[in-house]
Amino acid sequence: MMDLSNQTVLVIDQGLYVHIAEKLAESFGRVLYYCNGWRSAFPVSERFNIGAGIDGIERIANPWEYVDGADLIVFPDTISPASRITCAVRASGCGGRDTPKYWNCIATSSRQ
Repeated sequence: MMDLSNQTVLVIDQGLYVHIAEKLAESFGRVLYYCNGWRSAFPVSERFNIGAGIDGIERIANPWEYVDGADLIVFPDTISPASRITCAVRASGCGGRDTPKYWNCIATSSRQ
């Protein structure tokens, strides 16, 4: 199995898939988690705090500061196609729900 302990994964989510970031934290050295689910006409603090305080996960406010340094970027939800295309161009790995790299990573992590 590949050693991912020196790799960084960036998870860009809307708050529904924090459990994927938790699973990735078991293998990756650094897990960055961005949740934009708090953006709405009437934002509430509990949506802003999704992913905060979970061991092994670093909650970030701006994913674009980390895109270039990430070894893998995961979009577990079907959000922002333009962002996914931008990441694919800028980063070494970009995976959404429909990409084999994403599913292979989750399958590998889930086997343990």
